[in-house]
Amino acid sequence: MGLRGVLGRLRERAAEPSGLPVWVVCGSAGAAALLLAAALAAGGSRLPLPAQAVLAAAAFAPWIPWGIRARSWAFVVATFGPVGALLAAGGSPVLFGLLALATARFAVHAPAVGGVAFAAAAVGCVGARHQWVGPTDWFVWKSYVELGLALGWAMRGQRLLVVRTEERARERARLAALEERRRIARDVHDTLAHTLTVMMVHLDAARLAVGDNPERATEALEELGALGRAGLVEVRRSVGLLSAPLPLDGPLDPTSAATAVEELVASFRRAGVDVDLRLDVDMTCMGRLGAAPVDLWRGAHRILQEALANAVRHAPGVPVRVRVDIDDAHVRLEVVNDRRAVVSPAVPGGGAGLQGMRERVAALGGSLEAGPAGPRWVVRAALPLGGRAPAALGGPRPARRRAS
Repeated sequence: MGLRGVLGRLRERAAEPSGLPVWVVCGSAGAAALLLAAALAAGGSRLPLPAQAVLAAAAFAPWIPWGIRARSWAFVVATFGPVGALLAAGGSPVLFGLLALATARFAVHAPAVGGVAFAAAAVGCVGARHQWVGPTDWFVWKSYVELGLALGWAMRGQRLLVVRTEERARERARLAALEERRRIARDVHDTLAHTLTVMMVHLDAARLAVGDNPERATEALEELGALGRAGLVEVRRSVGLLSAPLPLDGPLDPTSAATAVEELVASFRRAGVDVDLRLDVDMTCMGRLGAAPVDLWRGAHRILQEALANAVRHAPGVPVRVRVDIDDAHVRLEVVNDRRAVVSPAVPGGGAGLQGMRERVAALGGSLEAGPAGPRWVVRAALPLGGRAPAALGGPRPARRRAS
C-alpha cells in the first residue's frame, strides 16, 4: 500500500462512524496525550517509572485515531483498566481529566443509558481513590466528569441534527427530482396532445380537399409539417436532449401571454376548428400583472392548450368558446364546447390531460373544475396572482374593460 493509500485509510478510520470530523478525533487524542504526560510528570505513584509508562501507553491506545472504536467494550476496558491501575497505585488526580474526556467521547457514540453508565463508573473511580488512596478534590473532579458527559451529549445531538438535516436534504432532492420528472411528463403530454390533435385535423382537411381543392390540401399538408417540426423541438426541449441552451418556452409576461394565447387559437383555427376567443382584462391592475410569477403565464398557456386539445379530440367539429378573464386577484380560464354527436370520429385519449391540468393548477395554488354542464363540457380554472388562495370560480368579478 502506497503513502496515498495509507493516508486515505487514516482519514477514513479517523472519522468515527458517527461522522465526527478528523480534527475533533485528533484533537481529543492530543488532549489525552497531554493529560497522561502531566499525570506522569506529577509523580506520586508507587509503581516504577517503566510500569507507569507501559500503563500510560495502554491508556492512550483507545485514543489513537485508527485504533479502538468508541462505543465498544474494548474502549471501556482499555480506558478503565490502565487508568484504574495508575490511580490505585497513587497516580495523579490529573488522570480524572482523562476519564472526563473519555466520558465525553463515549457519550457521543453511545445511547444515553450507556453514557450515564460510563460517567457513573468514572465518578466511582474518583470516589474510590478519595476513599482508599488519599484525599482528592472529589467534588471538582466529579463535576469534570459530568461536564464531559454533557459535552458528549451536546456533540451527539449536534451530529444527529446534521444527519437528520442531510436526510431531509436528500429527501427534498428526491422529491424535487420526482416533481421535475412529473413536470417534464406534463410538458411532453401537453405538447404531443396539442400537436397531434391539430395534425390529425389537418390530415382530415387535406384528405377531404385533395380531390376538389388541391391548393387547400397542399396548405393543410404544409401546416402539418410545420406543426410536426415545432412539436419535435418542444419535446426535445422538455426532455433536455438539445446540447445547445435554448430559451425557456412559454410566455414570460402578460403581453407575451396574450400573444401566445392568440397564436394558440390561430393554430386551431387554421386546422378548421371554430374557436371563439374572448380576453377580458381589468386595465387598472396592469402593474400587478407585471409582477406575477413567470410560472403563472406558462401554466395558464399549457392549461388552455390542453383544454383546447381535449375539446377537439373528444368532440371534433363542434365550436369551442375560450374566455380568459384577468383581474387584480386571479387569472380565470374557461373553455366550453358542445357534447352533441358529430360526424367526425373522436380521437382516442387516455384521460391523462385532465390529470395534468389538475397538477398544474395545484402547483400554482389554484382550483379547477372540469366536467359536463348540461349539453356542454366545461373546463374552468382560477389561478391566483402572487400565490394567493383562489376565490370561487363562479364568484362576482369586478368591472373591467374589454382588451383585444
